[in-house]
Amino acid sequence: MAPIGEDFVDLEQPIEPPPVGNLQCLEPRALGFFSLNKYRAFRNDASQLGLIKVPRPHGFPLNMNVTIDPGFSKELKHFYGDYLDHLLRYMVASPMRFFAVNAAGPGILARVTIVCQMELLQEVMCTPYNCTENWRVVAHRYRNTSYMCLEEPAGVANPSQQQSNNFEAVLKQIMCHGGQEYLPNWLEGMSEYKNVFFGSLDDDVSILYDATMGGARVRNKFVNSPLATLSNLRFMDFKLGRCVTTSYHSDSSACFGPMEALAWWSECYLKNVNHIYVGCGYPVGVVNCLKNQTPVSLINHSKDLWRPNVCHVFLANTLRKMLRAMEGTDDPCTTFEFNYVAEKRKIYVRKESGANRYSHLPDWYVRMMEDCPE
Repeated sequence: MAPIGEDFVDLEQPIEPPPVGNLQCLEPRALGFFSLNKYRAFRNDASQLGLIKVPRPHGFPLNMNVTIDPGFSKELKHFYGDYLDHLLRYMVASPMRFFAVNAAGPGILARVTIVCQMELLQEVMCTPYNCTENWRVVAHRYRNTSYMCLEEPAGVANPSQQQSNNFEAVLKQIMCHGGQEYLPNWLEGMSEYKNVFFGSLDDDVSILYDATMGGARVRNKFVNSPLATLSNLRFMDFKLGRCVTTSYHSDSSACFGPMEALAWWSECYLKNVNHIYVGCGYPVGVVNCLKNQTPVSLINHSKDLWRPNVCHVFLANTLRKMLRAMEGTDDPCTTFEFNYVAEKRKIYVRKESGANRYSHLPDWYVRMMEDCPE
């Protein structure tokens, strides 16, 4: 087994109090959006935005056991293979917004401290309560900006995870078509609509990330370009209770537990979503009803088994510590790996560089940063 690095964070130790005067919450706000089609190709538009049309009562139960082409469905927990490519393309599409002239030499600089994925922030944020799943963050520090992404986990894809992914993709399609009877003949789960968010821990640490959105309602249909104005959209998400995705039990009143509540709450926070539709039912793959949940109700459901302030402080402390570990490096081919081993309750850090080390920053982006073409 390859070494995983030096001790970095020990979760058995008390979480450090926040530095005096520093904010602990990102308080993210949406800056823009983009879409990915079924081939995961970038589109600088809202073409994949789904507008919510809740099925009428006579449309239940809903059957999640609908075929999705295996070539167009998500196998793992996240879309790891994309890394930061799509978010970087979004940034490049608005250069005056995200880049500045490099006063110390040729090329340009990104205007933010960290560029990453929502899923990365969520994984780190929930780590104090994660005793089962490992994760790995791969990071590069280049031109004063740290680019971080989740690495694809080792091992074979879990069939039950793919089934859950497919079930959620079907539920999203149903919720954006108004019912099962209105679904298209062919379904895929690869296209996405994403919002781009900006948040900050303090005056020195700013974070830009993208997040896949579920669906939206239009607040005012009579304004100009109602789908192109983020403030005119009320975003909601869709989740499935474990009563639908597993044969664990048949009691739909307990369709999710504290850890599901933690995952859903953290996602709501990072995506500025205040409403979730949770599909519940029995047997596996059947949704008999939709239950409404909010971030507040998810916190109340946890019964103090997890606390949001612990998540906020741990995320802020860990990101700052990661930034300190990368200080003094300015090389897209130098990689920092932050490995969380759940069994040991520790995060390890390892630094690697050299010609054989693969960079997750695409070549086209590095050339643009260095050449600064007109």
